[in-house]
Amino acid sequence: MRQPIAKKNSKITPTFLATYIIAGLRMIYEEKLYDDGRPCPDCGFTKHVRLDKVERIFCRVIEDGKVLAIEIYLKRYRCCRCKRIYTAEGPYYPNTEYGKPIVDLALYLASTNPYNRVERILMEFGIQVDRDTIKRYVKLFKKRALDKVGIKFAGMSIGVNILQLLFDEPTVKNLRQKYPDKRFDAVADETYPAVKGAKKELRNENKKKKEVR
Repeated sequence: MRQPIAKKNSKITPTFLATYIIAGLRMIYEEKLYDDGRPCPDCGFTKHVRLDKVERIFCRVIEDGKVLAIEIYLKRYRCCRCKRIYTAEGPYYPNTEYGKPIVDLALYLASTNPYNRVERILMEFGIQVDRDTIKRYVKLFKKRALDKVGIKFAGMSIGVNILQLLFDEPTVKNLRQKYPDKRFDAVADETYPAVKGAKKELRNENKKKKEVR
């Protein structure tokens, strides 16, 4: 995997969008502790001793031209039967270094864009994932994001709800209810970007409906 380098957001990027995506990621995930107390992954025994916690990168964001890590904490346990030390599961898919929402967003974008373009779009959102990592995720998971939150019209996918992908809530109203102590006043519901060609298909469909009338 290529090491992330210092980058600046595109001049055409809506600054508020990248700013509030980063702010939302920090508010919801940064330094969050995952403590699910899961059974031992080796022997399946449910009793364990709670130990310390370890840091793990959830995602990398781009602020002021610098690539910075947003980190979470995973609780560690020691199995009372086989003595294995393991961590809470956390918001990760197997064999990935970034959190599930970041992987899902990269997968969605990769369904209609080349890998280097996906890296650029994510950078415009203030999120850093290099193209080699995106390529590896596609090989691992393929169409997971489209199946999860793809927005469809007339049988085709026309976009994706970014709020739902990143924060697991469909609207800002839901976010406010879930996190009443956090501010989302300037965050808009975003369905972006649309699948290439989807808007043309949508216009043609609407034109046909008008002709029928």
